[in-house]
Amino acid sequence: MSFKNKIAVLSLISSIPVFAQEVPIEINIKIKGDLVINPVSSHFFGHNYWQWCDKWENMTSGTESKISELNVKLLRFGGINVDVEYPNTLTNSVITEFNSYCKAIGAEPMFQVPIARFNNSSDKISSALRLVKYYKSINKLTYVSIGNEPDIYSVNLAANPDYKVSYLSKYKLSDYCEDFNAVSSALKAAHPDLKIIGLELSHNREGWIPGFVADCKDNLDMISVHYYPFNAAQCTYDNARGQFHEINDFYSHTRKLIDQNAGGKDIPLIIGETNITYDGDPVKSNKDASPGTFAAALWFADFLGVSSAQRNLFSVMPWSIREGWTLGFLSPQKKPVFYVYKMFSDYYKNNLIHIENINNSLRVYGYKDDQDNSSFFIVNWDTTSSYKTKLSFSGILNNSNYECIVPPFSLSCITLSSDMKEKSFYTYTKKLQSNGPISESDRKFKDQFIKKKSGFLKIKSI
Repeated sequence: MSFKNKIAVLSLISSIPVFAQEVPIEINIKIKGDLVINPVSSHFFGHNYWQWCDKWENMTSGTESKISELNVKLLRFGGINVDVEYPNTLTNSVITEFNSYCKAIGAEPMFQVPIARFNNSSDKISSALRLVKYYKSINKLTYVSIGNEPDIYSVNLAANPDYKVSYLSKYKLSDYCEDFNAVSSALKAAHPDLKIIGLELSHNREGWIPGFVADCKDNLDMISVHYYPFNAAQCTYDNARGQFHEINDFYSHTRKLIDQNAGGKDIPLIIGETNITYDGDPVKSNKDASPGTFAAALWFADFLGVSSAQRNLFSVMPWSIREGWTLGFLSPQKKPVFYVYKMFSDYYKNNLIHIENINNSLRVYGYKDDQDNSSFFIVNWDTTSSYKTKLSFSGILNNSNYECIVPPFSLSCITLSSDMKEKSFYTYTKKLQSNGPISESDRKFKDQFIKKKSGFLKIKSI
């Protein structure tokens, strides 16, 4: 390049804020493509249908076109409000509206029947039978869950006068087991094709999973637990970045509790609810990794990546589509977590072949399909450093290499055809948080990366 041309390029660069160092950190990652770590469930990408109550302005109505972009496979109709039927009761029209939403986004329904709402077993059973019978009269229904977070009935639901369930003040594990077995047995007798799900556990895994599985395994097809790692004040960048190992530990511990009490039965796990925190109060959502932030979205990228490595995990269901607080994917604008979910659901393949925590800031999750077409997600938590990344393949992709630049504080995705003739690179950075990821074929991408023959010269913000 001539001196005159160098001056022109440098003038262009200086006019745009730089968010990365001029020389990226070089890193080599070896991928063994012939090793399948875990097959990913066909229902892996789930979600939660909320906020649907018309007495609270039904915020899900009209979101179908946006949510259909996410490729949701299983949509849960559940939560406290379903369990206590407040502020809306579960009328046929409410069920019909949920079913229509499922059809509009192409998802199978997972329908929760209430038990907290009733104070005697016969009412719980008759209500469940009525609701499921109606649902099956309008559409196919396979997945039914019973109750919601019974481990906090006594401390949460019973104390709320709006719910009118003070009789739950002494509710305990043995009560739920009795309710679950009674309702499940009745539903199975009437509809043998159902897959019945419990426990929809809030958090008390050590105290509830062993006894529930041991006492209810004969009437149980899958178990659901909820995962909210932080309270509102704990939603910081450092805590979110450090979750990789904690998520692994959560899964290992939960799976151990299930298997040790299942008597040899293979019981799939569902993450019935998850988000970076259970507390989406806007007043408290003022941390650098609070719901709706880019850091919270990167946390979800790690959660999806680690989850895809878990044996016998059926579905991951983030909370929720849209709501008045901050946990929703829409506000009504798409939040960063929306784009992260969509990147994974668009480009993942059905077999996990690589998972690696490189340096506590960089994580790699690799996938392939049955034809060896592959995708690789790279989560970069480093807010200042970009990485010149070389992926070296063995047992796949002609034992070739692929190189790219991973920007700071980003989620990037590489897709490669099995013959390496088709290659794509997508990246999503904090600078792009309101607009979504860009691909290498996008004009904005070309504006972001100034190239020279030896590779990328400098990374710029958009």
